[in-house]
Amino acid sequence: MLVASSLTLVMALASGCALPPRGTEATFRSNVLPVLRRFCWRCHGESVHESHLDLRTPGSILRGGDSGPAVVAGRPGDSLLVKLLVEEQMPPEGERPSTADISLISEWVSCLDERVPPQDASHEANSERSP
Repeated sequence: MLVASSLTLVMALASGCALPPRGTEATFRSNVLPVLRRFCWRCHGESVHESHLDLRTPGSILRGGDSGPAVVAGRPGDSLLVKLLVEEQMPPEGERPSTADISLISEWVSCLDERVPPQDASHEANSERSP
């Protein structure tokens, strides 16, 4: 699985950003957030933020936690979140994200613009919640 995940990640990194302009926000809400909710929420979601890491919003993901930023905008290969998923270190137990899930997160990270500062996490969290 690790070899297949690594190969998928390399292909995703080589392809660069394939999202339309301003597509990162919509992609986060419709594609990335559901993956994070499924695999990461128990430890880094609504009520728990282990290692001070909150994965509910792009801004909080960019800010990161005790280990630094969870992602580096535009550089999935340098992003801790992507590395831990590829190396199957996260989630620490239970079902793991598929290679397609990891590729989707990698592509989203490759499309993030580092010049855009993270917004206030509490504002973003409120806008991300379902009615």
